[in-house]
Amino acid sequence: MDPFPTTIAVRFATTNTAYNTCANAAALGANVTDLCSGAADLTGNPASPPYAGHNDTDMLYVGSLAKIFSVYVAFELRKRVEMQAKSMIAAGLPTATAGWENRVFSELKKGWQPKLDAAFPGLPSGFPKLADTFVVSTAGDVTFAEASPPVTDADIDTIGEFGSPRGKYRDWMRLMLRWSNNTAASRCILPLSYPYVNGVLGSAGFFDSTAKTGLWLSGDYLGHDWQPGGGNPAGQTLTARWAHLQNRTKSNFMGTALQLARFMTALAQGKLVDSTSSANMISIATGANGIGSYVYGALAGASPARSFNSVVSKIGFGDDSFSHDCAIVTAPKVRYAVGILGSPPAKRRADLDQLAVAYHDCIVALHP
Repeated sequence: MDPFPTTIAVRFATTNTAYNTCANAAALGANVTDLCSGAADLTGNPASPPYAGHNDTDMLYVGSLAKIFSVYVAFELRKRVEMQAKSMIAAGLPTATAGWENRVFSELKKGWQPKLDAAFPGLPSGFPKLADTFVVSTAGDVTFAEASPPVTDADIDTIGEFGSPRGKYRDWMRLMLRWSNNTAASRCILPLSYPYVNGVLGSAGFFDSTAKTGLWLSGDYLGHDWQPGGGNPAGQTLTARWAHLQNRTKSNFMGTALQLARFMTALAQGKLVDSTSSANMISIATGANGIGSYVYGALAGASPARSFNSVVSKIGFGDDSFSHDCAIVTAPKVRYAVGILGSPPAKRRADLDQLAVAYHDCIVALHP
């Protein structure tokens, strides 16, 4: 069992003249032209969704938005542990004795640790804490550990952004997505290990190790970085203009609008791990609930308000007070994935709101 997935096929069509004309005009407006953005029209679930982007390969610090990367990685890991468990059971592994699943975990560590180390030479070694994250049934089915009795949505809303997390791994994922709680994020990220997180992101095609662009996560939001030391030594380098604007040269929490659009498209199309896992990720993500969504707020607050059914989103708001969002929007006639990054504090997200509404209108116009 390989630790990492193969590249997830997300291929965009960039030759839709009507969409390109509308989206380019929207993104070049004076108030929004500095933003990084990308939007893919998923209406009808096309094999190659129409896509338009602007500054979409710029690398910038995305704050809490990067927490959603760890949720995908956790589901990828769960699937691979399950495949290993079922394979070993089929080969005769006995399951009657308590702790039998430790044989599965030790076999994975023996096979995976050299590959994780080889993927990131020079960075600290690490390995997922499988026993803390998963529960394995005697049939080999693997689920995330969670509290019993359950932690309800009302419980999570009581904890909120700054309270102390309750429960176990799945409860922490819910709190991390719904309220962007930093302590919950740390409890989700560290058990995965940084080599596994970034190995999955790279192998899935969301980070280009040659160009050093894409989705990257090497911190836990509580200061327990992959590599300690000032200047975020395990982080990636920001594009020059963002290094100036965001007052840093490297960050542990990085993304590009293009790869965020690919990531959200894969999630919407059921390609992150598999359709069941993607649906489960969507079910615990937030839109209007919890900490909310900037894209949701933009559409609901527009004049006139834009019609939509749901928004699945993860916002980012960093220590520099820049705002970011990535979302899947489902409306009466359309569905699309969008990422908008880099709204500065001085604009109070007016630019992000403007561009979110403009992309929505462009896609709606394609489907009268």
